[in-house]
Amino acid sequence: MKQAYYFLALAATSLLFTQSCKKMGMEEKPVIITQTVNTSIIENASYTFALPATNKNSVTRISTLAAHSAVSTIDIDANGNNVYQYTPTTNYTGTDVVVITTQEAEEHGGHHGGCNHGGNGHPNNDDQTTITTINITITPAITSTAKYTGSIKANTVVNNY
Repeated sequence: MKQAYYFLALAATSLLFTQSCKKMGMEEKPVIITQTVNTSIIENASYTFALPATNKNSVTRISTLAAHSAVSTIDIDANGNNVYQYTPTTNYTGTDVVVITTQEAEEHGGHHGGCNHGGNGHPNNDDQTTITTINITITPAITSTAKYTGSIKANTVVNNY
């Protein structure tokens, strides 16, 4: 009989912890942040975008590759921040799109207690995904194909076209 009371008390305690988290709204909910960046560059130029700061446990990756890139990479700058580098293929003009996903993992290394607190009585909001869409417009470089062969003499322009 003692074992039955012990088992019943253990079950009630477990139920209390799991239900109290739900009542307090402390269930872990995914946090998804989306941002869109629109930029223009001239053909054959490069573009660099500093990605949002992340914690040391985050994973940043290109989830949709740019279709017209010679270079499309995520690198780490001198300060340890993630930066996206883009260069279009030679002489390409038009549009390109890249999507970058950053998944931040909790920094404290695990769930604490029965309610998945961040160790301080609050829900764990460290788990989030940031989706960055970069729309790139590549415009033609302005070049002149006309060749001027004239000369200037005493304030008079002589044109030799």
